[in-house]
Amino acid sequence: MEARHPMGVVTSRTRLTPELLRAWERRYRAVSPWRSESGRRLYSDADIEKLQLLKRLVDAGRRISDVAAFDLDRLRDLDQQDRTARLEDTQRRSPSPAPVDADARDLLARALGAVEALDRRALEGVLGEGTVALSPVRLREALVLPLMKHIGDAWHTGGLRIVHEHMASSVIHAFLYAMQQKRPGSAQAPRLLAATLPGSRHELGALLAASVAAERGWDVTYLGPDLPAAEIAAAVHARQARAVAISAVFADDAALLQRELRWLRELAGEGVELFAGGEAARTQRGLLDELGIHFTASLLEFGEQLDGAR
Repeated sequence: MEARHPMGVVTSRTRLTPELLRAWERRYRAVSPWRSESGRRLYSDADIEKLQLLKRLVDAGRRISDVAAFDLDRLRDLDQQDRTARLEDTQRRSPSPAPVDADARDLLARALGAVEALDRRALEGVLGEGTVALSPVRLREALVLPLMKHIGDAWHTGGLRIVHEHMASSVIHAFLYAMQQKRPGSAQAPRLLAATLPGSRHELGALLAASVAAERGWDVTYLGPDLPAAEIAAAVHARQARAVAISAVFADDAALLQRELRWLRELAGEGVELFAGGEAARTQRGLLDELGIHFTASLLEFGEQLDGAR
């Protein structure tokens, strides 16, 4: 494989310091970069992948002296074992009572590996396998939601870069939208709209809500993110919708969120059921109660609320 990456690219992609990288080369022969005529180190794609794997294994508690000589297949296998063990440990300490089966654990570990590798095709493949191996509820609760949480946590702690989060979000977005589209409501089904309000471009929660509603037999129209209350209300009247699901994950401008919630309640009309979920919605519980908007703490609760609204 062609050696074409200078050290600056390698340290950026692996998050190894130049000093540590040189030490691993000199002491443990982790990789053997090619040298140009001017003496510059140049690394292949395989070198970079091996260094990324070695860093993750060392971060997981292994000694570099024990793993530096392993080939890529052995390193990938160890990395998969470590990732699965971390997920199982997290799930043991999680307050969630829902059991996670082996299929879901394996899919989640592989999905995280695909995100770390920025492998869009592999992530799409894992999600596709999930639709076969898991029920729709288990797919959301044991794969999609934990995947999003792990990505968010890793991004906040520096384990993943913004580009990883963006790539994963785009794949999950397309996957959830396709899932929702596969369940068109009947002509007699009650109609529901799903969206986010101005300032909120994090739409995965709204897409998850749309998929839950579709599974519960609602005729769902997904409107997208960052929509003013007046536009959502116009869609309510155009579609004669019975309900609206709003996702509010972040709210840099609490006053804007409050104003839009009030507008939506007024413009949609009292006969329309409104649901709001997400961390930003949680901070507005008092206002939601005042306006008669249902706060949704979880997707399971949202499904139960929808059944009651029918």
